[in-house]
Amino acid sequence: MPFWRAEVCRLALYLGEIPFEDVRLSYRELLATAGPIAPFGQFPFMEVDGRRIAFTGAMARYCGDVAGLTPEDKSEAACVDMIIDACSELTSIISVSMREENKERKLEMRAILREATLPKWFSYLEKQLKDNRARGFFVGEKLTVADIAVWRLLGWITSGLLEGIPKDVYRSFQALTDHQDKVEADPRIRSWMTSHYSASSSKVSTSHSSD
Repeated sequence: MPFWRAEVCRLALYLGEIPFEDVRLSYRELLATAGPIAPFGQFPFMEVDGRRIAFTGAMARYCGDVAGLTPEDKSEAACVDMIIDACSELTSIISVSMREENKERKLEMRAILREATLPKWFSYLEKQLKDNRARGFFVGEKLTVADIAVWRLLGWITSGLLEGIPKDVYRSFQALTDHQDKVEADPRIRSWMTSHYSASSSKVSTSHSSD
């Protein structure tokens, strides 16, 4: 399953029917060929009209705008940005455990994530959903890039790639669970996932560590 940072951009462009070149490289290939040109040395990054753009928030905002998945209302657009930035912040918190080389210490860190940190952040996300008057989306009355970001982030967290984090870790949060199921059921998203990540697909390579 792909890491969420690049996937939120791919999906936004796909849903907006915006043509794009989807370049996926192994970690070794990234370092050898893309590393020297990556802004701030960061992956993933995208190139638009000769300009290279890095960092998830900037890329997701651009893709959401051109795909029509960002609200026109400025305050609602800011709320979309807030959700995307929250996803990045939670990813940074989780990534600390991914850099830990001692397995015993890593599992201790994952236990803290599982029992305290993740529930706290899931409660934050749950509240944002409920504050949107039970519409089923994070902002406004239709799917935005914020919904895609959370859907893919939780898909990564519960993919089984993070040892010590169960696949049902967010399922006690009903609004969040309903949101995940709602996005998953979107026929356009199902079409993308089936065509790119079915069991028979060999297109996927990932540059992000699974542990």
